Amino acid sequence: MDISIYFSKVPRCINDVMPGEKKYITCLSYYSYYLSLKANIDYNEFDYICIDGIFVQKLHNLVYRSHKTPRISVDMTSLVPLIFDYAINNNKSIYFLGAKEREVEQFVKIINLAFPKLIIAGYRNGYFDSVQERLNILKNIIEIKPAIIFIGTGAPLQDQIALELKHFGYEGTAYTCGGFIHQTQNSINYYPKIVDKLNLRLFYRFYKEKNILKKVFPSLFVFLYHYCKYLLRK
Repeated sequence: MDISIYFSKVPRCINDVMPGEKKYITCLSYYSYYLSLKANIDYNEFDYICIDGIFVQKLHNLVYRSHKTPRISVDMTSLVPLIFDYAINNNKSIYFLGAKEREVEQFVKIINLAFPKLIIAGYRNGYFDSVQERLNILKNIIEIKPAIIFIGTGAPLQDQIALELKHFGYEGTAYTCGGFIHQTQNSINYYPKIVDKLNLRLFYRFYKEKNILKKVFPSLFVFLYHYCKYLLRK
C-alpha cells in the first residue's frame, strides 16, 4: 500500500467513524502497515483508515497540522464504548468475528455482562479451513444482517475480509479490530487505567504479550523509511 493512502483516509473526528450505512473502517499501526506492503488489498476501498498507535498519531498531527486526527482505536480505551452505546440506543445488532473459539466465547460473556442491553446477532472464531469456507461464512453473516460487525482476525486478513463483505453487498458498518476480541476475553478493560491515561499501552503489551517486541521495532523502521520517503517527494 502506498503510504499516501494511509494518510489520505484518516478521520478528522470520532463522528467520522461512528456507525452508518455501508461504512468500512480499518486501523493500521506501523506493524500492520508493514504487513500491508505485501498484501494484495486495495485500501482505497475503505472509507477511513484510523491511525492505530499514539506515536504515529502524534507524528501525523505534527506534520499535518491542518488535517489532525484524534487517537482512534477499536478497543475499550477509545471507540468501542461509543459504538456499543450507539447500538444500544438505536437498537442495532452487532456481530463479532475473530480470535479462537474459546476466546470469542469468553469475550461475548464479558461483553454481555458489561453491556446487557447490547444485541449480539452472532459470533464466530476467526479461523477457516479454506477460502471457500470463509466466503460462505461471510455470506451467512450478511444474511443475518447485523448493523455492525467487528473483524479481529489480524492484519492483513481482517482488511481482506472487510472488503469481501463489501463486495458481497454488506450494508452495515464493518470495523477491523485487531486483537480486541482476544484481549478482552478475561476482562472488559485490558489496560489498567493509569497505563491508558499515560499512553503507555504499547509498553504494557510488551509486558503482557511476549512476542510483540520482535514485531514492533523492525516494522517501525520500515514504516519510518516509507514515511520519510513520502514526505521528501511531496
